[in-house]
Amino acid sequence: MTENWQKKRLEASKSHQSVAYHEINELIFKERHGRVVTLINGEKLVEFVSCSYLGLDADSRVIDAASTNIHKCGVTFPAARTRIQSESFIILENLLDEIFCHGYSTIFSTLHLAHLGFIPILGSGQLPSFPADKNGFLFILDKTVHASVQIERALMQQFGEVVFVDFSREDEIEVYFQQAKQEHK
Repeated sequence: MTENWQKKRLEASKSHQSVAYHEINELIFKERHGRVVTLINGEKLVEFVSCSYLGLDADSRVIDAASTNIHKCGVTFPAARTRIQSESFIILENLLDEIFCHGYSTIFSTLHLAHLGFIPILGSGQLPSFPADKNGFLFILDKTVHASVQIERALMQQFGEVVFVDFSREDEIEVYFQQAKQEHK
């Protein structure tokens, strides 16, 4: 069994957890201006938890386009995109293709769904720009990789070996790179 790094981290922070939990978890905001959020109690905070690295979710052009599209198509259309999808998705993906050197873009509503959609395609070895070597994959993941990847471990194991490494330890990463090279993975 591998070392339970999460348990160690939680135990090391136990004395601070109750304060931290009540101070920074389960906050509810009612308004947002850039990185400043206004909580339901009126308190204003600068948030550092968003995963919107480019801030596009708060860009007025994106908000206006989304609002227009919501009025035309509804908030969501809960159907498989292989059957039917909004024209706006196709337009957005085509624009992203142009931005990213005529690649093949696919949009997802959440990071978890992106991983769930991408990992099996990667594991199939059928991505033109990332074919599988003859012996499949060795997935080398940082031990603190996003939870949406960690819970996909069983899925990844269908396509190859999965190892968790401390990415701050270059010597550990190098061992697995050499293993992948030697085993043609």
